Amino acid sequence: MADLTSNGYYASLTSRERRNEWQTPATVFNSLNNEFGPFTLDAAANRFNSKCQRFNSFERPDRHKWEGAIWCNPPYSGTPPISRWVQRAYEAGLKGASVVMLLPAQINSGWFHNWAMRGTILVPKGRIEFDPPPGVSSSRAMHESIIVVFPREKKSDKAFGVSARLWSADTLGE
Repeated sequence: MADLTSNGYYASLTSRERRNEWQTPATVFNSLNNEFGPFTLDAAANRFNSKCQRFNSFERPDRHKWEGAIWCNPPYSGTPPISRWVQRAYEAGLKGASVVMLLPAQINSGWFHNWAMRGTILVPKGRIEFDPPPGVSSSRAMHESIIVVFPREKKSDKAFGVSARLWSADTLGE
C-alpha cells in the first residue's frame, strides 16, 4: 500500500519492520517454477514466506549453497541492497546454477545495468499484487516488476546483447 508524499513520490504505508514480509503470489511462483524449476532453494526468505523447503534468510544469504534451480525475490527495503542479491545471482549463474529473480523494474539503477542486463529479462503484464503479511491489507506493488533469469537464455537479441520478452502467468507456455 502506498501514499503520495509531499515531494510527489509514493511511499510505502507498511511499517519498515514488516516491509520484507510480503510474499510472492502463488500464481507467479508456480508459473515460474513450472517453466524454470523445480526450485530447490528460496535464496531470500524467512520461515513464514519461503516458497521452498530450503531457504536462505535475509540475514544469512549464504546459509545454503546457491546451486541447482534457485528462486529469489529479495527484500525491496534495501537491507541488504538489491545490488548484492543480483550480483550474487549472476555469479551463481556463471557457476552453473539457474537463478530466477523477481525484482522491482528499476531500470535506472546501477544494479540493473551492472548485473540484471546480463540475464534474460522477462516483463510481466501489469503490476503484481504481492501477498501481504498478516494484518496488512493487500495492494498492488508501487512499481512495475521484472523477472531476471541467470544465466541468460540462448535466444538473445544480438543487436543489443539483451534478451527480453513479455511474461504472464496466464499465458505461460504459449
